[in-house]
Amino acid sequence: MQNTFDRVVRPLYGHYCWGFNFDPLFNLSFQIGPPKLKIREPRKTTSKNPDIIWLYSIRQVDPYGKWEFYTRSAYWKIRQNNITTTRSSSKKQILEATASLSGQVLQSFQIKIETGSTQINFDLGGILEIRRCTKVNRKILWDLFLPDDTAFSVLSDGSFELENTKGTLIDSGKIQKQRDN
Repeated sequence: MQNTFDRVVRPLYGHYCWGFNFDPLFNLSFQIGPPKLKIREPRKTTSKNPDIIWLYSIRQVDPYGKWEFYTRSAYWKIRQNNITTTRSSSKKQILEATASLSGQVLQSFQIKIETGSTQINFDLGGILEIRRCTKVNRKILWDLFLPDDTAFSVLSDGSFELENTKGTLIDSGKIQKQRDN
C-alpha cells in the first residue's frame, strides 16, 4: 500500500516548476505543473473607499499551477551551478537563484523522517533544501496545495498533515521512509 507522502508527492515528478517568488513575510513559493488562469471579473461594490472601488472595477487575471508550494517556518537554500543562495542573500542573488529554478522539472523529494528537512531535486541540477528554524516547537516547514482543494503540510518533527480547505484534518502521521525513486 502506498503511504500518504508518496501518494501526494509522486504525481509532481516530471512537472515543470515556475512562478518562483520570495517575499520576506511569506517566504518562498512556486507553482508546479501546467498553468491555469484564475479570473475575477469587475464587479460593483458598496464601499466608499477609492482603493476598493478601483480594485473592484478592474479584471484580475492570475496564473497558478496545478499544485502550489509554499515554504513556511523554515530556512531554505537553493544550490545551482556551485552557487548557494539563502533567504539572507541579496535580493539580486535570490532573483537569479529563483530564475535558475524556474522552468526546471521536479525530479524527486527526499525527506529526513526525524526532522522533516526536505531536499527537492530538479532536472537541470537545481536543488532546494528546506529545514527547520529551531528544534523547539512543532512548526509547518512547507505546504503543498493540491488540485482537489486539500493541503499537505510537512512539519518540523517529521510528521505530516493533510487537510481540506476548511481546515478539517483528513490524515496525519509520521512521514515514512520513502521508496526509491
